[in-house]
Amino acid sequence: KSMEVEDDPESRFLLDLEFVQALSNIDYLAYLARPPNKYMDDPAFVNYLKYLCYWKEPKYSKFIIYPHCLHMLDLMQEENFRKHLSDGFVISELKKQQELHWKFYNRNRRMPPVEAEAGTETAGEEGNTEPATV
Repeated sequence: KSMEVEDDPESRFLLDLEFVQALSNIDYLAYLARPPNKYMDDPAFVNYLKYLCYWKEPKYSKFIIYPHCLHMLDLMQEENFRKHLSDGFVISELKKQQELHWKFYNRNRRMPPVEAEAGTETAGEEGNTEPATV
């Protein structure tokens, strides 16, 4: 059956898309890293992760629903990161950071820019070409 997927570009595309998006699931990353799986130690799996980097190109990334998976794909290129995915504390911290991102990312993007404090010089003021000072 694997030969059918390799011969069919559409099946390969969908399979890779599904897997890349699954990388946004921290529990799934832990599953891949822990015994008995230990995929993170498998050179073939590491090469597959490198191969999947094509999803960062705009012509492919436009199909991704969970963009956080691309950040996780970048992190998984690092051996040190892969090694620590079997650590429960690291998994817990990743989940916390992901949750904070989900909670505050859009809100922070909608907030107006912070105005310069009164009495401080800022770049862009008339006649001032120096960087802002605080």
